[in-house]
Amino acid sequence: MLAIDQGTSGTKAVVVDGDGAVRAPAEAPVRPAYLPGGRAEQDPRELLGSVLAAGREAVGRRGGVRRRGSGGGGWPAKVVSAPSRS
Repeated sequence: MLAIDQGTSGTKAVVVDGDGAVRAPAEAPVRPAYLPGGRAEQDPRELLGSVLAAGREAVGRRGGVRRRGSGGGGWPAKVVSAPSRS
């Protein structure tokens, strides 16, 4: 299974086997813009790129995955798939 954790400064991805052992970790950085008042903003395209890069690296190290899932904590919305552009 591929698990992804997207954080403020980077995205971590791991491929986990059926016994729960981590088999292929990967990480891709994200450069947030820090704003007054302690706020931070992230570019959505950079976030997506970091998720894809970390996920591809982890899957590539393992040679593929059999299961996928989606979960999240604290995200008001998630893009699961994009519409096709015909």
